[in-house]
Amino acid sequence: MSAQVGSGRRACQIAGRLESPNVNCRYERTRQVIVSSIVDVDAISPDDSQRITTLIMAGLNSRRGEQDYPRVDSLYDADRGRLRIMITASRVLTCELVRTIGALAEDTRG
Repeated sequence: MSAQVGSGRRACQIAGRLESPNVNCRYERTRQVIVSSIVDVDAISPDDSQRITTLIMAGLNSRRGEQDYPRVDSLYDADRGRLRIMITASRVLTCELVRTIGALAEDTRG
């Protein structure tokens, strides 16, 4: 954490800390980078869509002791044959999920 410059409220802001009611820096916060992403998979069957969604959700539900709390929602549009997956998570987890979804979608093509 950066050293405190000065004192009081301004020093708390410079150091990136939350202010306590008495203006002293008692609480520290950590910086998080959260990414929102939408993945569309076109020309996919309802069964393949369900399989991908189930595998992604099972993988997320099996995570233990992780500090981040991702949100993943999915929607299948039967008229267009499109699976849409909405992800809000850390940048690392979002990358992993996008890669996994891509691999699963490619696997269902064959």
